[in-house]
Formats: sequence, C-alpha cells, structure tokens
Amino acid sequence: MEKENERLLKLFYAGALVDAVLNYERHGILEEVTEEKKLRQEKSAEIQLKQLSIKSLPQLYEKFSQIFGCANWSFKDEDENTSEATTTTCLLCALAKNKELKNHVIFFV
Repeated sequence: MEKENERLLKLFYAGALVDAVLNYERHGILEEVTEEKKLRQEKSAEIQLKQLSIKSLPQLYEKFSQIFGCANWSFKDEDENTSEATTTTCLLCALAKNKELKNHVIFFV
C-alpha cells in the first residue's frame, strides 16, 4: 500500500507541475516565472545540494530520479567541462503531451 501511495503522490506532483506550466503559458508569464525560478535556484542550490549530500552532477540526476521518480536519467561526461544527461522515460513529458504542452520541458524543483 505504501508503494502505491508513493506512486500516486509522484503522479499527482507531476500532474500539478504540468498544470502550473500550462497555466503560466496561457497567461503569458511562463518565461518570467521560469527566469525567477532559475534565479532562486541559483541562490539556493549550494544549500540544497548539501542537504541532499549531492557532490556531483551525476549524483544530482540519480538523487532526483530516486526522489521524484518521473524520469530515468543516464549521465555521461563528454570531457572535463561538458556532461550530458538524457532520459528515455519522462512522466512530465508524457503528461504534458496529453495536456497541450507538447514543446515545453520545464524542470521545476
């Protein structure tokens, strides 16, 4: 039962994010909200990473996949300055496709 509740919570969370992005877009404020969120994340990232014991980019993707469970990320370093993260399964993308957000991928955490 606990696993089912966890799955439902993740599904509701992803749905809420998609609804929020869709509403921001409809009201013409998506870019503004995204920029504000980006600035807040830049200010709080160091503290959040410490709280989650994340020390590298691959750990970030792995940890967020575990917490949110909506994407299965693979990560590789291209060179010492470039990395690539890809996913073949994304719950947010699937929900967005069903709700009119076909071309937007937003990472709101």
